[in-house]
Amino acid sequence: MSWIQTFTGRRIDLLDPLPDEISIEDIAYALSNLCRYTGHTSKFYSVAQHSVYVSDMFEIGSVSAEWGLLHDASEAYMNDIASPLKGLLPRYREIESYLTLTIIRKFGLPAAMPENVHRADWAVGAAEAFQLIEGSKDGWRLQEQPADIKIEPCSPRVAHSMFMYRFKQLFPDYVEV
Repeated sequence: MSWIQTFTGRRIDLLDPLPDEISIEDIAYALSNLCRYTGHTSKFYSVAQHSVYVSDMFEIGSVSAEWGLLHDASEAYMNDIASPLKGLLPRYREIESYLTLTIIRKFGLPAAMPENVHRADWAVGAAEAFQLIEGSKDGWRLQEQPADIKIEPCSPRVAHSMFMYRFKQLFPDYVEV
């Protein structure tokens, strides 16, 4: 069995995902309930909120803003695994890449994530690390300077609302079927 059942009752086959199985409501719900940094933050801080911050680095109407919001969408179906562990799991990365491709096709985005989204993701991640993780950051290989943002963790319910609000700004004509 390679499928999971989602919040909306859909089933998605992780090894052969179809665009019709993807739901923005499932993505928003799951990401708002997933904590970044495998839960090692001083307060609950969701992947959904992180995604909104990355998207907010870009103007509405840009592909970068859309990609920023959806760059971690596969985690709604596969969970958020610590980056050092992902590097040890090549099959996981392969499945994650294929699922991401299916998701971005669903929402009409180009196949390659823009490089500026990678940089924004790293900059937001650095800001999160310095503001939400206790202890020394010695040994962290930060790829960007921390974004100039104040991270204010919120509840899953609020993160879900933030995510859906941003989605509707970026995809105003989208109708879930």
